Amino acid sequence: LTLLTLHTVARPIRDITRHLERIAAAEASLDARLPETGADETGQLARAFNRFVTRLRGMVVEVSQLSTDVATASAQLSGVTDALSTQAGLQQ
Repeated sequence: LTLLTLHTVARPIRDITRHLERIAAAEASLDARLPETGADETGQLARAFNRFVTRLRGMVVEVSQLSTDVATASAQLSGVTDALSTQAGLQQ
């Protein structure tokens, strides 16, 4: 019974904990997935973990793209500001 408990409960929970610790320490890719075996609680936990990591990865990708967009807009605005400043200087 102890061996069965170790295999079906403790090991999957330990795997999930290890993945979460690696993600928290920025040592793991957000592409990491757990095997979604079984219909029991540990299988449900693995599926929830995988959905969470997939959603988190999507948010990181979106924030990265938005950051790039803001940097591009900022550079464009800086160029316009410089051009306006130059024109104002010429008009004085």
